[in-house]
Amino acid sequence: MNQDKHNIALSQRLRWIVCLPATLAMVAACTRAAANAEGLRVFPDQRRIEIAGKVAKQDIYARELKGVLEYAATCEGGKTYESLFILQPKPEDILAACRQLGLARGKPAADLPDGRHILPEGQGLVLWVRWNDGGKEQVRRVEDFVKDAATTETMPHCLWTYIGSEEVEDPATGRRVPQVAIVKNIISLHHQDPGVLIQNPLASATDQSKHHANKALLPREGTSITLIIEIPGKAAPAGAAAFRAFVSGRVQGVGFRNFVQLRARQWELSGWVKNLPDGRVELVAEGDQKALAELEKAIRTGPRAAKVTHVEIKPEKPTGLFDRFDILD
Repeated sequence: MNQDKHNIALSQRLRWIVCLPATLAMVAACTRAAANAEGLRVFPDQRRIEIAGKVAKQDIYARELKGVLEYAATCEGGKTYESLFILQPKPEDILAACRQLGLARGKPAADLPDGRHILPEGQGLVLWVRWNDGGKEQVRRVEDFVKDAATTETMPHCLWTYIGSEEVEDPATGRRVPQVAIVKNIISLHHQDPGVLIQNPLASATDQSKHHANKALLPREGTSITLIIEIPGKAAPAGAAAFRAFVSGRVQGVGFRNFVQLRARQWELSGWVKNLPDGRVELVAEGDQKALAELEKAIRTGPRAAKVTHVEIKPEKPTGLFDRFDILD
């Protein structure tokens, strides 16, 4: 019996060794495909990907959808009728390019059985759109093309979350594949699609009817654009530290985020602060260790109208991704 188990284990190890060259070859082929795919350029040293595309036609189903957008970008075959931009390369090539840039798969947003909503986790990205307007090059953040249906304000600038697409079984082949290869949606404005590569990081993304196109800025249908995916920032300076904090109590609607931002900027810290759906406030701060200690002390009290009941501090490795300290929606 033990000998049988040993033989099976040995056979499995040998099979893995035999398959390893093929696996490595497949990874190398994906990398080459990303580098050579039409409409796709990877700049590893600059931590940037440029993807060719075009402006999608808006209001295709105006009566049914009432102008609601679900995606910032899709590929042909995806939900192009609910997207701002249609990208030229295949989803598989865009995924390979992201891997070539060193982006690791994160975690999609999720609704838990206890009613809590978990925001997406992964590498933060800055997304840009470049196009030609009457001979003059224009470059704007993707958020500028999205407005809130209720307030008409444009989406706040943020670091989009790379989740890398959930893997599913391909009904045509029975193999496990990245879902993005099937659904062909790349950047979602809401949290209900774990198959995309990039998700909206904001808590407000739970509202699927929130996002509309900012038609005052959006170029006309069919205009050629370049979507730029960029890992922002630079290496963290020597001696820098960072922490993530979750603050509980009466901390929403009392100016807590403004309080944190003001203190962080006074102490030359970078990062962000945002409200969570469960009533807590989350923040990430990076910079000088003494300044971080002062910020930690400040958030345990908060502004006058707040009542802090609990603060959870998690030390993190500084990333150098943030140029300043911002409030996220």
